[in-house]
Amino acid sequence: MECRWVEIGSLISHSCSGGWGREGQGEGYDVQVAVLRSADFPAIAVGGRPPLSIRYEKASKVSRAALMPGDIVLEISGGTEGRPTGRTILIEKDFLDSYSIPVIPASFCRLLRCEGINCTYLYYWLQDMYAKGRTWNYQNRSTGLSNFQFGLFRGEEQVRLVDSASQGRIASFLHCVDSKIKLNSRINDHLLEYAKTIFEKWLYGAQGDLVSVSEVADFNPDTYSPREQWPIVQYLDTGSITRGAIEGYQIIAPQSEKLPSRARRKISSGDIIYSSVRPIQEHYGLILNPDENVLVSTGFTVVRNTEQLVCPELLYLFLTQDSVTKKLQQIAEQSVSTYPSIKADDLAALELPLPSAIEAAWLQPFLENIFAIMDSNRQMCMQLAKLRDALLPKLISGEIDVSRIDLTQLNGHLSADSNVF
Repeated sequence: MECRWVEIGSLISHSCSGGWGREGQGEGYDVQVAVLRSADFPAIAVGGRPPLSIRYEKASKVSRAALMPGDIVLEISGGTEGRPTGRTILIEKDFLDSYSIPVIPASFCRLLRCEGINCTYLYYWLQDMYAKGRTWNYQNRSTGLSNFQFGLFRGEEQVRLVDSASQGRIASFLHCVDSKIKLNSRINDHLLEYAKTIFEKWLYGAQGDLVSVSEVADFNPDTYSPREQWPIVQYLDTGSITRGAIEGYQIIAPQSEKLPSRARRKISSGDIIYSSVRPIQEHYGLILNPDENVLVSTGFTVVRNTEQLVCPELLYLFLTQDSVTKKLQQIAEQSVSTYPSIKADDLAALELPLPSAIEAAWLQPFLENIFAIMDSNRQMCMQLAKLRDALLPKLISGEIDVSRIDLTQLNGHLSADSNVF
């Protein structure tokens, strides 16, 4: 398979920074838009439809920044101590069709529109670049934030350009795996909505005594000590989970790498983790069947149920109601911390009806079964993601001969995906 190396800047036909506009209409900010942030990338990557911020922008900005199918959005500011900036997301038609107004990138992102290359292939090239840590080469820090040096990246990053047929096969194979992940994720979205409906029906008619969350749960029950000397740690920070969807764990070997100072909270199956910063960003999840070597950030409050009548699934649905999120955000905005934040005591003070033994007898098995199916689907998604991540560098580098790949064998009911750009 013949190839040549080209400067990535030569493949970008249009690029512009995102915007944030204004909350209200007026003074030239007259076009209503949905704004895509990098925090939304993980949910979109698995088929989610996150509630984007609705703002007003100038028509001139919208004409330049409105997203189209095949566009790539690049994160240019953000990152954490262990995660560089430079994440990307591919914009697809079905995503844009789910919003009735133009979608633009947020101000910490940048639109990339390409030519002379299969855009899906370029997206997976950028995914491979990020996975290999090369985006560290293009960032610097200012005012505490990591910023992506787009000009340097545009002039120095080289793309391995193969013939268009090979680009299409590589893109189709990887996109087909991602499509299976999205399908499972959408099934989970429907299952969660079903569980919420049953929960809300119970909650509306519940007549049990009100109890505080502190009466039915413990908070931050287990702490890791470096003296335990785990050989490998899977670490989850607050930005890596949104509405139960985990973007990924940092794999750390403490004997040779520095363990983040916030990697201290142990978790068990059935634990709920809830980020203490900006509840409105919905960095929370119910953890089922985790590996033994998982630690989460001290930026989370870990909630572990202790009352037999309140199963973890019911407690999770209670804590993640929109009304509860809004209430916690109001509390956070009154805090004196650097960022709007809540304390474990704020979660502990919330009140919910205590189910009767009869209610628990039918409600718990139902919710447990729903969440067990969802967890099984997530496990399948994780295996598919491992397959994709293992094959991605081999396909991009040419180590695997794409002419021998039979896309129809990937899934008996999902044939080769032609919806690539």
